[in-house]
Amino acid sequence: MIIFDKVKYKYHYDEYAIFDKLSFTLTADVNTILCGEQGGKTTLAKLFCNEILPQSGKITLDGISLNATNDNGVLYLPQNPVFFENKSVAENIAYPLKVRKVAKAVRNQKATELAKRFDLPCETKVKKLTATQKRQLALARALTVERKIILFDDFFDEVCQMQKVFDYFPTATKIVLTSKISLAVGNTTVIDCGECIFQGESDRAKEVAQGIVSMIKE
Repeated sequence: MIIFDKVKYKYHYDEYAIFDKLSFTLTADVNTILCGEQGGKTTLAKLFCNEILPQSGKITLDGISLNATNDNGVLYLPQNPVFFENKSVAENIAYPLKVRKVAKAVRNQKATELAKRFDLPCETKVKKLTATQKRQLALARALTVERKIILFDDFFDEVCQMQKVFDYFPTATKIVLTSKISLAVGNTTVIDCGECIFQGESDRAKEVAQGIVSMIKE
């Protein structure tokens, strides 16, 4: 369980805080965070990934601070994952293992197995891959190291893609961070103008979020 407890964050160049006493709870399974206009989606991603720290309040995972260490077990999967474009598929998959000083033979074997699993050409340079192949590469690389939390930041285009991807990470907390109302699944949190205005079942959350959109259009 992940708890945001009265989290505050303010950029030095802004007069107002992006979040001020932001509180919500994420379950140990599948969650969606719907961020509306000026909802703070980018800031949320940075908080999860320890790129920034709360200025007050706290974020905890099972009672332990999520910001306690540099490696908090969060895997960040954005819409456009970053790779070493001039290196091979296998080298990119193996990189998390290389950083962790895993033996070369072991990491090469793992990279080959995962490349085959996702039907990716091991020796092809990443810059030659299609957008779809790069997304598959991101998943293959993700599976090299066990993670506690998977943060999907606009990673999905359609709901039908989700369950197959979720099945790759059966024990991890899955978080879909998006502004697309149609992608809301599971325990859903709606954040608008930096405030949590709803948390609960996804169908009801969609209604709440759509109501906000309608008000803005009016």
